[in-house]
This record gives sequence, C-alpha cells and structure tokens, in this order.
Amino acid sequence: MGYSKERRTYLRKFLRHVRGTIELRDSTHEVYVVNASKGGLCVAGSNLPVGSVVRVHLEVPMERPRISLYCKVVWSMDEQAEEKASGLVFLNTNRILFKEEYFQYSEFIDSVKPSP
Repeated sequence: MGYSKERRTYLRKFLRHVRGTIELRDSTHEVYVVNASKGGLCVAGSNLPVGSVVRVHLEVPMERPRISLYCKVVWSMDEQAEEKASGLVFLNTNRILFKEEYFQYSEFIDSVKPSP
C-alpha cells in the first residue's frame, strides 16, 4: 500500500491534550497538538512560515516528560484564519541524531488509541 493521503489520514491520532513549544529562530511559540502520526504532526496556536525548520518540544505523559525533535513546516493556515495551525513533518536527521527521542515519540503514538 502506498503512502497515500487516505492512509495518512487513517494513521493520524488526535492528541489535543498534548501541549508543547516550538522554537523558531530566536522566538518560542506555545502550541498544542491537533493530530499526529509517526511522520509528523499538526499543531495549533501559531502560524509558522512554510519551509522553516523548527524544533518542537512536546510534553507527553510518559516516563520522559519532554520530547524534542526537529521538523519542517509544510503548510500553514492563512493569516486571516480564525484558528492558527501549521503542519509539520519530521526531518530524517531525527532518526540518526535523536534516535532515542524519536523512538519514544513513536512508542507514545503507538500507545494512543486510534481516532474515531
């Protein structure tokens, strides 16, 4: 099965209880996770410039309370939109440089019940 949009939609899990921060250059943005998969996540609370590389710090309910990974912003809501949201995809360097945190994130995603 290819990695189609329908499959990505099926793999997403809603995680509105997960909060975090995003580092973009010298600024920090408070966000919460709308939905997530092993390949990336959608965050709300801030519009981020498309193409930017950001560092995401997530506070997940596990033995390690904070996971920090690098992402690229692939889409962002229009500035005039009521809710500010952005789509992030994980960079491949996470699998090499931050292997343990990426593994913990994957375990966390696996532990969450699928979205209805």
